[in-house]
Amino acid sequence: MDKFASIRIPGSKKERPPLSNLKTAFASNDCSSEIMESILKPLSESEVLELFEKMMEDMNLNEDKKAPLREKDFTIKKEMVMQYINTASKTV
Repeated sequence: MDKFASIRIPGSKKERPPLSNLKTAFASNDCSSEIMESILKPLSESEVLELFEKMMEDMNLNEDKKAPLREKDFTIKKEMVMQYINTASKTV
């Protein structure tokens, strides 16, 4: 076990940006306004559906794969969109 504990290289860990720079970090992303809006306020049904379509585009799904997803219940779509937003905000 001691071998694995010594693998960590001091100073190799990237520093996290301060929270005040969070907005500027989002500003450099393509879907920044959508992500920021979704974090700051609850999404309407039309916004969820719009982000759902964008999510499917980002996943490069063809129409055959999109069709069954479009038939899912709205609550499932909303959960998928929330996971998509959460993942997108972590990759920034």
